[in-house]
Amino acid sequence: SLQLEVLSARAKAINLLKSKVTTGQFSFNKVVGMAFPSSAVFNPGDEFTMTVFMGAFDSDKQPLVKPDQGTFVEAKDGKATIKLRAPQQGEMKLTGQVGVADKSGDVKWMPYETKIQVGQKAGSISLPDLNVLFTEWDNFMVPVASGIVGEPSLSASGASMSRATKNGQKGFNVKVGVPNKTVTFSLSGKDAAGKSVSFGTFTYKTKKFPDGKCTISTISKTSNTRLRVSLGQESLFGDISFNVLGGSVTVGNDIFSFSGDVLPANLLAKAKPGRDVVVLIDYQRSGGQKRTLKAGLTVKP
Repeated sequence: SLQLEVLSARAKAINLLKSKVTTGQFSFNKVVGMAFPSSAVFNPGDEFTMTVFMGAFDSDKQPLVKPDQGTFVEAKDGKATIKLRAPQQGEMKLTGQVGVADKSGDVKWMPYETKIQVGQKAGSISLPDLNVLFTEWDNFMVPVASGIVGEPSLSASGASMSRATKNGQKGFNVKVGVPNKTVTFSLSGKDAAGKSVSFGTFTYKTKKFPDGKCTISTISKTSNTRLRVSLGQESLFGDISFNVLGGSVTVGNDIFSFSGDVLPANLLAKAKPGRDVVVLIDYQRSGGQKRTLKAGLTVKP
């Protein structure tokens, strides 16, 4: 009949439409708005972009996650939580796979990747009057800057620098050759967009490394005396070691030379006990130049 023909034609049309339109292999019953800035680190006044999109998920099927870093905590409301620990500084790349089951129960895995920038915790105080660099010494300097990607950059006018690590801190050994001059440092870095950021210039004075002092006040007329040189207890440089190379001793009008760190007793044969004699001591610190100090030492019997 005509009615059966109409019903048959409608069924064919519905089947044709179904063949043209797919319902997809996944089912989702919830959506959420999501937004991500172009970076996690910015400086005041920086221009940046933000990506906004819609996320859909099945509240009955939580996502599965295989993180390459960190530890999986839980999956809830269509989101998985991963616990991680940031490195000491620099950039950290986070990768892994996230999966969701389709209508047939098969899990579809997709890779994910993102990055974070780690800023150093920093606070500082300064004594501008004591901004001093010493000659013949590795002046260890640690540049610190916040709001940048990676390590800060340091350059110097009037000094040479080499990278160094001291007590776990990364920095530079700064060497200066001439006292009573100034050295200017420039501190900079790069922001999240790769643009150079200047943090200004800093000026330091140069001074001669302190002279050593003789650690004894008396010498023996009857036994050899070992000579020692140090910076003294008030030194800011810690326990600095000096090598005594030799020197000379003046007894009356006579000058006697000696080598090494021992002053022979026979050189004092004409010296009177209780009187002072002048001793010139040649010494040198590792990495330093040869120097001579003058000491007045009392002769013991």
